[in-house]
Amino acid sequence: LNVEGNRRTKEIAARLDVPCKEIGSLVLAFSDEEMADVLDFAEKVSVREPVEIKIGSLRVAEYISGRLRTTPVQDSIRKIIRNTEDTAENIGVAYLVYKVLKNVGEYRTAGIYYNKIETLEQHGTLSDAISGIFRENLKVGTPWVMKIINMEFLLEHALSDRLKEQTFYLAAHFSNLVKVSERVTVRHEAGRGLIRIASSLPIEQINELVIELTKGLEIGEYQFSKYIPEYLGELVLYLHPSELDEFMDNISELIENTNDKIG
Repeated sequence: LNVEGNRRTKEIAARLDVPCKEIGSLVLAFSDEEMADVLDFAEKVSVREPVEIKIGSLRVAEYISGRLRTTPVQDSIRKIIRNTEDTAENIGVAYLVYKVLKNVGEYRTAGIYYNKIETLEQHGTLSDAISGIFRENLKVGTPWVMKIINMEFLLEHALSDRLKEQTFYLAAHFSNLVKVSERVTVRHEAGRGLIRIASSLPIEQINELVIELTKGLEIGEYQFSKYIPEYLGELVLYLHPSELDEFMDNISELIENTNDKIG
């Protein structure tokens, strides 16, 4: 929710020609009262224009709606949903709103948002919408919080078999994001998603993903490729022993390579 502050910090650092390192910010709430205060803050900022702030408010609402059931909390959540309604054209955001409304017992309204997804299925256009999400996630201009929402939508539907025919393409998309995303948060979200759906893939497809991630170690700058081994290491455990041996031979060659780009 500190989007504007982050943006101004970068601008000021550039003007003064001083280094600026993003270390993130964390808001902690340990009690019901503190969570209510965070929700109140989210409600107040949800009227602002940046999509990052609106989605951040919805994510706060999702978290707290599953934990606090008081009338004031539910009223605040309804206001957040009204204030962020224009972002729900995206099916990932519509699915997030659906989950929030279910948490507060607004099942009828929740159904309206979920119908957006079911309508795409009925009209046979869900595949096109998924392809659109893939393209959106690879664009530098897409806010990172939108990418996270998109990935959560894709992953939950893949795990429920509603995107069964596109599971491999989804895994390849997550693999791509691990390699190329400009945000560390997006890389880790994609990596975790990749591992969660790996068990539903045949060995041949996992081997393809391993090959692509290994290529990422070879051609990527270290500041990006250093995030690949964590997920590549888990992925190779699904390989047959012979393919695992081949992978280990390739890794040994990479380790001996003097290319300082290799992660």
